[in-house]
Amino acid sequence: MVLTSAYGEQLTGNAGAIQSPSYPEYYTNRAYNVWTITTNPGTRVRLTFDAFDLEDGGSGCVHDSLVIRDGRSKKAELLQRLCGSNILPLTVTATGNVMYLEFRSDHSVPRTGFSARWSTDCDDNLTGNTGTLLSINYPSNYPDNVRCVTTITTDPGTRVRLTFDTFDVQSGPVCNTSCPDDSLVIRNGNNHTARPLGRLCGDDLPLPVTTSGNVMYLEFTSQSSGVRPGYQARWTAVNVTEEREVFPNECQQVLGICAQTFSSPVNYTDGFCE
Repeated sequence: MVLTSAYGEQLTGNAGAIQSPSYPEYYTNRAYNVWTITTNPGTRVRLTFDAFDLEDGGSGCVHDSLVIRDGRSKKAELLQRLCGSNILPLTVTATGNVMYLEFRSDHSVPRTGFSARWSTDCDDNLTGNTGTLLSINYPSNYPDNVRCVTTITTDPGTRVRLTFDTFDVQSGPVCNTSCPDDSLVIRNGNNHTARPLGRLCGDDLPLPVTTSGNVMYLEFTSQSSGVRPGYQARWTAVNVTEEREVFPNECQQVLGICAQTFSSPVNYTDGFCE
């Protein structure tokens, strides 16, 4: 959605395109434009450039410039001040769901300007021995077509235990073991190749999930088939002796059967599945 006000154009939504005035034709001399991009709460605005051609004004961009700020006004923290045309700018990411852009040109040497796309970034790296994990936009519904990756790291020598307080993720018209629509995948490590501990969907509250080391990798994806509130969970760091007291004779595994879990004594080693 695009709204025009005294503060410039207000751009909303989790994805869209933005261009300098008259692009791909030359912008005019003494141009001044302001845009504010707002995405869903819990996301970060990510701006990717497809084309960039402004008059070069040196390191201070004293002629024409595009200024990008981490917030909703010209008083927000500066992220980038861009000009020139030799190198396509790197992707710029805000720390929150609002990004402010200010374009201006001087009295001479107009160029073709810029073309860019904004999207959302909901990835996160969480550290510490305790904390809260929320799905994007929680407790409101998460948006369609998102992919959010979270890595939780606790102190060396501990294990990460994730306990769910709420869970409501779209699972399709019927319970499906593969979670074909939306899902939360939990892995026993720090990347997408680590051993999976579970693929969760549906609205049944999962049992706690525990890693064998101090890093847990989570990947949440949604399709375009319907949205739900998502989930709220807490992570804590546990040591080996604590975990053996919780699971003294069995190996815990998590299944993707509409967020159901079960325990089985198969391949038990130090309380974890191998």
